[in-house]
Amino acid sequence: QPIGNTNPAQIQNRLKSVTILHPTGRNQEDRYGWITQESVARAATNAPQRKRVFCLAVTSEGKNTNGRPTAWSAALDKISVGLDDELNIDDTKKQLFVVSAGNIRDTIDPTEYPGRNLVEPVENPAQSWNALTVGGVTHKAFTANRALDGWRLLAEPGTISPKSRTSVMWTEKDWPIKPDVVFEAGNYAHDGTMITNDPDLSLLTTGHNTPFEYFLDTSAATAAGARMATILHSEYPEFWPETIRGLIVHSASWGNPMFQGQMLHRMNVTQKETLLRTFGYGIPDLEVAQFSASNRACLISQHTIQPFVRGEDQQSAGYFEMNLHKLPWPEEYLREYGTTKIKLRVTLSYFIEPNPSRRIPVQQYSYASHQLKFELQRPLETPETFRQRINKKERTPGHTFTAADTTNNWALGVNTRNKGAVSSDVWEGTAGQLADQAQIAVMPEGGWWKVRKHLNRTNQKARYSLIISLASENQELDIYTKIKTEIENMTAVAIATRT
Repeated sequence: QPIGNTNPAQIQNRLKSVTILHPTGRNQEDRYGWITQESVARAATNAPQRKRVFCLAVTSEGKNTNGRPTAWSAALDKISVGLDDELNIDDTKKQLFVVSAGNIRDTIDPTEYPGRNLVEPVENPAQSWNALTVGGVTHKAFTANRALDGWRLLAEPGTISPKSRTSVMWTEKDWPIKPDVVFEAGNYAHDGTMITNDPDLSLLTTGHNTPFEYFLDTSAATAAGARMATILHSEYPEFWPETIRGLIVHSASWGNPMFQGQMLHRMNVTQKETLLRTFGYGIPDLEVAQFSASNRACLISQHTIQPFVRGEDQQSAGYFEMNLHKLPWPEEYLREYGTTKIKLRVTLSYFIEPNPSRRIPVQQYSYASHQLKFELQRPLETPETFRQRINKKERTPGHTFTAADTTNNWALGVNTRNKGAVSSDVWEGTAGQLADQAQIAVMPEGGWWKVRKHLNRTNQKARYSLIISLASENQELDIYTKIKTEIENMTAVAIATRT
């Protein structure tokens, strides 16, 4: 029963654990990938049909990977994408891993915070493309009636948890944004010289020898992330693991303390990159992920795409499909609220297949099987000029093409968001502008499926989840009801060939 509640609790999920740490010594780091694969297999033995979320709060304190994959992170990517014993992709075996970003392991000097967090890199295997990597944030503070005796908070509420790691110092910036999100990881107190943990600044969990224990750092944050994923899985069993990860990222937002007095739209690319590689896409909100309100509507589309194609006699492969999604905008209704401010958020989530080579690739396009990106129709573009902008094959040969409108209102932009296998961005503008932006395209970019002919992956199809939400502070703007009406008349996604 829940504490303080006499009503019986409804249990919607179960917990199973497998130990991957050696009881008396240390595992060899090059064995962790195999150990993790074996642990996943053992967990699934008794009930292989159950949907699972894997929570991994163990990381390696080895050298900085700089974002490059390792045998361990590649093993997570293989398990996630559903590779079977014959190295074929089985969509029914896809899995979601929730992995900790890792902790600063030794004692922190109070004067080092938060600068040290920015130079302590995310640990292996948290650079996994397909895993949801969790860092730490804290809102913990002392209760008002505490006698502190000279002790004070190390981290101000809303900022990075004192021991959480980041990927700010990864010099190879094309690798994925990590962590993906942050959850509560607790705070510390200090007296100017020493730091200490404190019950007020910790999370509470069930204990081994006692009913309850205090819990801190990214292990606690990762557990919270896995809990959110299992709740979404149990409530929406038809959602893919890619969708669950996408929903968690989509529901996340940055708090004002994360901006350090700046405004997001005034940040340069480097500052935005630092924000992302410190806090990921922000703090997820379970209620936002679960529900849509009258002034907020969320659309979820689960689709497949064939990124590349190669004929029997062709030596080189080309891009094959892009998916054009017709968005169910109530166009006339939006024009009625022409100057009303509105936010559109788009999240694209998919799993990549890691390169099977024994030698770890040093470039993202030689590691990831494929990459995807999205493009939104611009305010002054017709459907025809939109397709011409994103697809050269649509253009008339011999004619110079100029995009009708080069402005955009994205918070991050394509140069910042398109890194890794999940990307998310927010467009802000007016309802009138959005009324004319009723198409969004999902398109492939390079990957080893395209170039490694002998592995027979060129014509492979891939799944993705596209999550789109509209929100407005104007309570009179009933977006949800209007879009629900439009959906009844929606047509299937159109598929076009891309050169």
